[in-house]
Amino acid sequence: MEKMYTCEAVAKRYGVKRETVWEWIRSGKMGATIVGKQYRVSEKDMRDYDKAHQKSAK
Repeated sequence: MEKMYTCEAVAKRYGVKRETVWEWIRSGKMGATIVGKQYRVSEKDMRDYDKAHQKSAK
């Protein structure tokens, strides 16, 4: 099973606020899974986000 990260951990990785990660998830920019009442972001979700972000930066 792939490791899952909290929004706080994802925010720390990208150097943004937790609310920014929530917005990425809600807008569909980043994939996530709801576990209980909280979002969890998988390593694959972050890789997909990174790929999409790199393409838009070019």
